[in-house]
Amino acid sequence: MSKKIIKDKSSFVVVLLGILISIGLVAASVYATSIGSSIVVTNNASIGSNLTVSGSSTIGTNLTVNNNLTVSGSTNLATTTLSKVLTISSGGASITGPLALSGSLTQSGGNVSLATTTISGGLNAFTLLGSITGSGSPDISGIGNFSGANLSLTGNATTTGNQYIGGNENLVGNLVVGNNIEIGGDYTRTCPTGYIWVPGSAKFGTLPGFCVMKYEAKKDGTTNCGGGDCPVSKADGAPWVSISQTDAITKCRQLGPGYHLISDKEWMTIAYNVAYVDSNWSGGAVGSGTLARGWTNTGNTAVAPSTGASCLYNTGANTCGSTGDLLYRRTLTLSNGNVIWDFSGNVWEWTDAWIYSDGTGDEMPDPNNGWNEYATSTTATAITSYITNFKGLNYIRPPVEDGNGWNSNQGIGRIYSDPDAAYPSGNYHVFIRGGNWYVGAYAGAFALYLNDSPAYTNPDSGFRCAQ
Repeated sequence: MSKKIIKDKSSFVVVLLGILISIGLVAASVYATSIGSSIVVTNNASIGSNLTVSGSSTIGTNLTVNNNLTVSGSTNLATTTLSKVLTISSGGASITGPLALSGSLTQSGGNVSLATTTISGGLNAFTLLGSITGSGSPDISGIGNFSGANLSLTGNATTTGNQYIGGNENLVGNLVVGNNIEIGGDYTRTCPTGYIWVPGSAKFGTLPGFCVMKYEAKKDGTTNCGGGDCPVSKADGAPWVSISQTDAITKCRQLGPGYHLISDKEWMTIAYNVAYVDSNWSGGAVGSGTLARGWTNTGNTAVAPSTGASCLYNTGANTCGSTGDLLYRRTLTLSNGNVIWDFSGNVWEWTDAWIYSDGTGDEMPDPNNGWNEYATSTTATAITSYITNFKGLNYIRPPVEDGNGWNSNQGIGRIYSDPDAAYPSGNYHVFIRGGNWYVGAYAGAFALYLNDSPAYTNPDSGFRCAQ
């Protein structure tokens, strides 16, 4: 049978309604189709060879193309089967139904929106210069490269190959990658209510990032976690204190899969991140002046009375205000613009770490004689009592910016290195961070207290969870 070509240079629209007009019935005689403007399919269509649409296309039900589909305009596909190539040369593709693509999908402009999609054309089947978004759970095993693109999915995505993403990735659901993932831009995950996203750090092994409570953990007033309160991140209420590290670990885990007490490596990821944001320094530039250390006035006798814009600064003993000295600001801003409250000051916060020391030193940093600075300084008053040997804890060292390192002169806090057994007993010394409401210069984003045992509780010690 002879080859048939359909051409229209005007605003011609091909509308297929039910079985009244079905290209599928004559698929054997239609090898190549070229539409100059738009194509609308409200039911089924079958093209035996190639389909080229210069305008826009809307596919209501099924479109089967046994060879290639090229669209210069925008495309809205419901249920589509392609044996070879789908090419979107300028517009965008909105794929609301399953796309069974055994060839490749090439996007040279615009965006691609996926709902529930299977792409099985091979590791590098997907070449994308725009962005890809989706609300379903696509299997993107055939997607290899996102060249300078963005990936944004609200469902779950699964791939068995490697992922190379040149732009930003934003996932509300989960991305399961069988092999490797490389992201040239920023990776962002939508966090639970009350949590913020923290960019990960290769230095601390926290890539691509994690969610953490925006506020110190508070009780939610329920019995949903082991018959008692669940930890919640919210502005109102007092921090949950008088809880041991052991119980804080349990409470965070009871929130569900992936929840945990913030790890010490995650804490350090946040500390380093905020330390390199200019707006967190009183001098307006990294290392200039002091890093904000929050509710730490030495005249305070309790935690901050409230949390919010009207109590942003610790303006005096037990008083707060909406403006004040940046040293006493209770918020720190991350590099991605997210804000964390009371990371320094208000109450000490457990992390998941511990070291062993029986009074002979062991894993305890030297000198193990109580409070010390992290480092001496070449630009400030000489400091003689500082850590000289971090032993296996080199990762806890603050940034080195003046040849020796930052210390409490820069508002980062101090370290307590315990000279004997843990309090009240035992040889396992747990990590508690940030400082409380009255310790002044001892508090800070890097402040660390290595004195207490895992079961110890204190009315100035709380926690926060991560996911």
